[in-house]
Amino acid sequence: MNPHNPFKESIIEFITGCGEDPESETFKDTPERFYKGLQELCGGYKSEFQYFCKVFPNEYKYNSLILSKNIEFHSLCGHHVLPFYGYAHIGYIPGSQIYGLSKLAKAVDIFSKRLQEQEKLTTEIAEILMNSADIQGVVVLMEGRHLCSCGRGVKKPQSSMMTICQKGSLTEEKNLRLFMDLVEDRLHL
Repeated sequence: MNPHNPFKESIIEFITGCGEDPESETFKDTPERFYKGLQELCGGYKSEFQYFCKVFPNEYKYNSLILSKNIEFHSLCGHHVLPFYGYAHIGYIPGSQIYGLSKLAKAVDIFSKRLQEQEKLTTEIAEILMNSADIQGVVVLMEGRHLCSCGRGVKKPQSSMMTICQKGSLTEEKNLRLFMDLVEDRLHL
């Protein structure tokens, strides 16, 4: 067991409170597995996007939408510490620079691996992308399924949440319409 696991005693109490034996084969390593799982799920606190950010000169002067769809994410709700998951769709219009394609997914990974609310997550991704390269605009559309409303509380398992954040030239109706037309076939969590 990890001697620095701050959750060990609380998890043992939780297991016992559920009526289970924390020393059984099933549960004896649960405190350590829980701690390792949380470290992974909250690993975004240890990452800075600027460290991973790679931009390239826009040598072809490309000035239309670049879109990355269906970027899967998993996060933990800051209100209930329950999972939410789904897809991010990111579009941007370059200026003098373009992002390496994997960097859009990296931004999603870094910010989703924190205790989050989907609204904040959407905004953080849009802001970091807008401010880390010379681009004209960015839009981030996220669709998520939240265990806090699907599996508890109102118990609506088919419900999903959509959030959108637009910056720069992607606040213009024609650019946003192009983005929405391109991602529309995917919106069906």
